[in-house]
Amino acid sequence: MQARKVLTLLIGLALAVCLLAGQVAAVHTVDRNSMTNKVMCGYQGWHCCPGDGNDPFVGWQHWSNDRNYIGPGYYHTEIWPSVTEYDSSDLFYVPNTTLTYGGTPYVYSSYRQGAVNAHFRWMLENGIDGVFLQRFVSGYAGDPNDPIQKWMDRVAQNVTSSSTTYGRVWCLEYDISGCTDANVYSQLTNDWTYLNNTWNIKNHSRYLYHNGKPVIAIWGFGYPDRPGTPAIAQSVIDWFKAQGCWVIGGVPGGWRTQDPGDTKQDPAWNGVFRSFNSITPWTVGAYNNWSGISWWKTNKIIPDLNECNSLGIHYMATMWPRFGWDNMNNYPCGQSDISPRGGQHLWDQIYAWKSAGVQTQFLAMFDEYDESTAIMKLTDNIPTYGCWWTTQGYGEDWYLRLGNQASKMQRGEIGLSQTIPINSGTSPDNSQFISDTIPTSMNPSQQYSVSVTMKNIGETVWSWEFMKLGAVDDSDPFGPGRINLPTSNSVAPNEQYTFNFTMTAPATPGTYTTDWRMVHEFIRWFGATDTKTVTVGGGGGQTPYAGVIQLPGTIQAENFDNGGEGVAYHDTSGGNAGGQYRSTDVDIETTTDTGGGYNVGWIDTGEWLEYTVNVASTGDYDFYVRVASGGGGGTFKILLDGSDKTGNRSFASTGGWQNWTTIIVPARNLSSGQHILQFNVVGGGFNFNKIDVYSRGADAVSCDLGGTEVYDGMTHIQVSDGDTVPWTSAGHNCRENVDYPDIYFYFGVNDSWAYQGSKQNVKITCDYYDLGTSVLSLQYDSTGGGAYKNVAGPTLTNTGGWKQYTWTLTDAYFGNRQNNGADFRFAISNQQEWGIDTVCVYQ
Repeated sequence: MQARKVLTLLIGLALAVCLLAGQVAAVHTVDRNSMTNKVMCGYQGWHCCPGDGNDPFVGWQHWSNDRNYIGPGYYHTEIWPSVTEYDSSDLFYVPNTTLTYGGTPYVYSSYRQGAVNAHFRWMLENGIDGVFLQRFVSGYAGDPNDPIQKWMDRVAQNVTSSSTTYGRVWCLEYDISGCTDANVYSQLTNDWTYLNNTWNIKNHSRYLYHNGKPVIAIWGFGYPDRPGTPAIAQSVIDWFKAQGCWVIGGVPGGWRTQDPGDTKQDPAWNGVFRSFNSITPWTVGAYNNWSGISWWKTNKIIPDLNECNSLGIHYMATMWPRFGWDNMNNYPCGQSDISPRGGQHLWDQIYAWKSAGVQTQFLAMFDEYDESTAIMKLTDNIPTYGCWWTTQGYGEDWYLRLGNQASKMQRGEIGLSQTIPINSGTSPDNSQFISDTIPTSMNPSQQYSVSVTMKNIGETVWSWEFMKLGAVDDSDPFGPGRINLPTSNSVAPNEQYTFNFTMTAPATPGTYTTDWRMVHEFIRWFGATDTKTVTVGGGGGQTPYAGVIQLPGTIQAENFDNGGEGVAYHDTSGGNAGGQYRSTDVDIETTTDTGGGYNVGWIDTGEWLEYTVNVASTGDYDFYVRVASGGGGGTFKILLDGSDKTGNRSFASTGGWQNWTTIIVPARNLSSGQHILQFNVVGGGFNFNKIDVYSRGADAVSCDLGGTEVYDGMTHIQVSDGDTVPWTSAGHNCRENVDYPDIYFYFGVNDSWAYQGSKQNVKITCDYYDLGTSVLSLQYDSTGGGAYKNVAGPTLTNTGGWKQYTWTLTDAYFGNRQNNGADFRFAISNQQEWGIDTVCVYQ
């Protein structure tokens, strides 16, 4: 961008795109419906390299003053990027360049999706809400195949994808630099029409809205050396408003008083400026110390804000970290520099504008290395020739961290203070150990499903790509190395996350130590260490009774493992009360259930039975548990290697100790291999016969509506006529409708699993709470061409227990045609309270 110092040099304002994220075990997503209390960045996305897939005409765009050559005397930036967190496929070798501390010089290309992903991940990690994406229409030919337009179209597509992945918001900002009076209206209006006809960008799920309208910013009207008369500018504003847009004006700092030298002097501009929905004055270069910032607050920001408030105009102030464009203009080093003052320059503006009452702040810029305003990561390993900013000892991510704190202060999460609230010498990453399920004793070569729970007590969000739980020093006697967060998931500060994984005991008996700690890949290990001493036995312990039980298959209750009390089972009474089958303390009797054989009876609270099983393949399974109760029913759960796979499952009396019923219990994501399965009695008073285990297959997606909101290839979608809240009922962590008029639960199937009829023959299973007397129906997208095809299911009988029902479909479409892009919903016929736990879609 052609930068300027206020009142002397003109600079173009950058646009950007930002998103946020919003769940533990799902990306923390920024609300896209308002600009209020947000910090938005400018995003250029204009750095390209030969060989990045772009048209060769583009070349070394914005890295060099000559697109065909880069090297000493040609560098266009004054910040050299830190590239340690980019994928190698998104980096490009820089010839004719020697780095201060050695190594191969690389830079990234914004033409590559992976590079833009890295930028948006940094936004997520540092709580930056979103971006205004800069778009210079003067260079566009109105032809998607034109090299310049193809380049910038690709960047816009990258932004839409990254914003979705990382939960940020974005909108367009047009820069009219280079346009003429004759073409500025047509280029702006034609390009907006083209983008919406081609990609429908204003309806993109992460596009920023304000007061119910898509946001569009236009920078440059009113500057002496930019195009446009008052009449032309007004016609552009009116056109965008007619399209239903919220129109922001990127205007000169002296817009309100039409300062000479800064603003065009025609009085008609007064009306033009005041016809914008929002005003954002450009201030880069206008001040270089606290005295100047304080003056600007008193004489510009506060009067601007007062007038905008009186006219109902939204106001967005601009802040920036530093300035310098000596390399770009071949100036002597330092000629154009405005010092960051160790970050205080940026923080002084954050504090001043917030204390003045500004509700939205524009941070210029996120990635503009060219004029030194970028807050992205930079490195001290700079080229040996040219003028360069370094970290000055504050760390590569210092300005991202300040952006994080700026967002917090803007939202009121931290107090208003001119003192920077963080220390550059401390790590922004920190964690607290909460708990684990790693057993203190294991059998040799046995696999165990375990978990470790860590809490994020640092400044930044843990993003799924680079924040992992790691075996300390990447060495552990139990096998696994680094454990990922599930794809596209994140953990915000003050939230915790449970990592589930499999450990394999060493083959040699002995005492071993296992250590687990958080790691920010390529950056640092951080936070507390979970250390556990584990004794691996030497035989004579727990062994299968009738051989390892293969799953899918049947677990007969009486075939629990050998090993005795406290090892293979726990029974609260001595002796076998039924006197059948085995001489142990477990109570076994002959059963009259279908198939005959034996059942375990006289079951009391706190008892448990264990079985050595082998899971054939990783995937989702159904446990068909056969139980009977002549008393008040019971509650049980099923654990695998100590990890709860089902949650508490309760059932009512069956009317007799041999009146058998089947409780269908879904179990998500069982890992393949040998395990110890435990049948755990949470509430006694029942008999137990067997468990038939069926595979839903690896080709299945499910959604567990427990309190932690864990998703597996599906989304539980909240919409106004189907709002739900967490609920605990009969031992289930689930969800219920918010109020009785809201009779729907909406779900979306991941398009990578099934998209628009690619899997028509599916089954949809729902665990529901049997409350009330309604009919439970499935309404889904069908290949017949419509949404909400209705298929009736079970009638609720008000038993107060959990039940399961399966719909078999032959015409599923999954075309995202329902509310908020849902694929199907469950509905009940009466307005009443009801709840759902687990939903699964499989073939």
